[in-house]
Amino acid sequence: MAYIVFDPDMSIVPAISSRSLLIQGGDPCPLWERILSVLESRFPPDSMFVFSRLRALLDEQEVHTDQEMYTHCERMQYRLQGTDGVRGVVRYGTDSPDPVRFFMKERVLTGDFCFHYTRGFLNMLQEEGGAAVKEVAFGEDGRDYHRGGELKNMILRALASEGTTGIDLGIVPTPYLSQYSQAHSIPAIMLTASHNPESHNGIKLFIDGRKLYPSGTLGEYRLSSIILRAPQAGIQENSTLPSVITSKIHNQIVDEMIFELRMLDASFFENTPLLVDCANGAASSYFIDALKGAGIAHLPLFCRQGRYLINDGCGVASIEEIQHQEQDILQSHPTVQALVDEVEHRKSVEGYAIVLDGDGDRAFIIRYRKGSVTVLNGDHLGYLIIRSLKEKHRVFHTIESAYVMKTVLHATGSDEPVVTCVGDRWLAREMFDREENAVGFESSGHVMFPQDIRDTEGAGLRNYSGNGMRTAVYALRELITGGIDLNLFDTYELQSTYRKGELDKFFRESTLWKKIRSIFIASSSCTAQEFEFAHEPDLLFFFLANGEEEIGWCYVRPSGTESKLTLRISVTSQYRAIAQEVMHTVTQEMNTTFPL
Repeated sequence: MAYIVFDPDMSIVPAISSRSLLIQGGDPCPLWERILSVLESRFPPDSMFVFSRLRALLDEQEVHTDQEMYTHCERMQYRLQGTDGVRGVVRYGTDSPDPVRFFMKERVLTGDFCFHYTRGFLNMLQEEGGAAVKEVAFGEDGRDYHRGGELKNMILRALASEGTTGIDLGIVPTPYLSQYSQAHSIPAIMLTASHNPESHNGIKLFIDGRKLYPSGTLGEYRLSSIILRAPQAGIQENSTLPSVITSKIHNQIVDEMIFELRMLDASFFENTPLLVDCANGAASSYFIDALKGAGIAHLPLFCRQGRYLINDGCGVASIEEIQHQEQDILQSHPTVQALVDEVEHRKSVEGYAIVLDGDGDRAFIIRYRKGSVTVLNGDHLGYLIIRSLKEKHRVFHTIESAYVMKTVLHATGSDEPVVTCVGDRWLAREMFDREENAVGFESSGHVMFPQDIRDTEGAGLRNYSGNGMRTAVYALRELITGGIDLNLFDTYELQSTYRKGELDKFFRESTLWKKIRSIFIASSSCTAQEFEFAHEPDLLFFFLANGEEEIGWCYVRPSGTESKLTLRISVTSQYRAIAQEVMHTVTQEMNTTFPL
């Protein structure tokens, strides 16, 4: 039986019960009957769908085939997760009678929600595997630890309630939890909100080192359905304690990073400042201990862990927001300012800063030379790593990367890259099972390239998870020694970000969606060809062309990790006038709906 989630109150009713809501003047609604038939006949039992989105289909003028109707409905399924797991503002000590519905309505994460979400994950795994899950690895980025550990405690209680042992890795960067999951062939739970503010937290799930995807019997739609249909009760105390192996993991990670860091010439940093901004997050102690062990001189910034510190005016997210701004704005950022001061104080020729995010899976590099700051984002670092690896790799990047990347990569001898949806998990999906080596990246700082690990029997495995520390080391080595001309990145990009107003008004086939689509298509300055990414239904994406020549792309996309809507245009630099005109036209419409 299919179910419908009625927003905004988030009540859940059987789909068949919705007939009465669409009866007009006592007459049935044939199109709605057809929609219900598709839901009941083509989808797994207990599938969940969003009412407002399904209802938007009733305004369609065109007649859809059964397959087209199925495709539309598939994109309107409900899931608790965003781009990368669940995230929300944390509220401690909340005793809600229905914590899951509370999260659905307010995006507030509580200890009770973490319990039910974890138990749902275990139930899904047991349903698929036919047996209880024996062990699950756990890691966190530190923000909950410094708030007393309530969320972690509820996750471990949920594991214990199902007879599952929690393997507690403590505060650890996300990529190492992925590696542990793959090496030991067990699921894993990471408690992190990545780059989001300290007041937020979230959960990322792994199965054999890989994150969940929306569809499938081990997917987010299925998990959401299991959680929403389960009774929100039954939280019991349990005395079972997790195994604790934090010190072993710490030493192992530090030793691995020391080995990687020895690729760098330590003597270079005797005269050239190297600053490190770990966003006060999970990588802080690991990276600093490894740099010390490798004998590389450095100045730690934002590498302290404690209450209210993570991502507080530091880390990748804070640099990402201003990376395309003028020099005076860039140099006002605390990390950049410290780099500039250090270079000028020591009268050095140049200086570098490595910047990570809260859970250590993203990286940027900042270079200060001849009075000018250059921010190297994930596109630059991906390019540098491809160069540093020498042998040919299959290349993937997401739509967040600059349009010119295919031209830039051509200079390295790479084939034209494969473009995916936003998020490192979509890069990993393309890369994990390939026999050939691969590199994947996006401008936000996720860069993925082969990491050789071993399972518990000593057999070799290949892991692809974005590791900010490894990314920075490989890219920095190539940047220093390779004579890189960053003018290759001849791009022009514009972006408007909306964080206020009723952001949920923008979704596939909504009124606003159709208005914006029509503006793009009717543009007189260029030709816009719509392209659909099946795995990201609320992404409105266009390739842009000037006559017969493709010149860039643009998209409107709601974030899956925070409350914002982004309009972004990326073109080759000679077409900046076209990009400006398109941006002006589209923002005129969007500004009537959302305040900047």
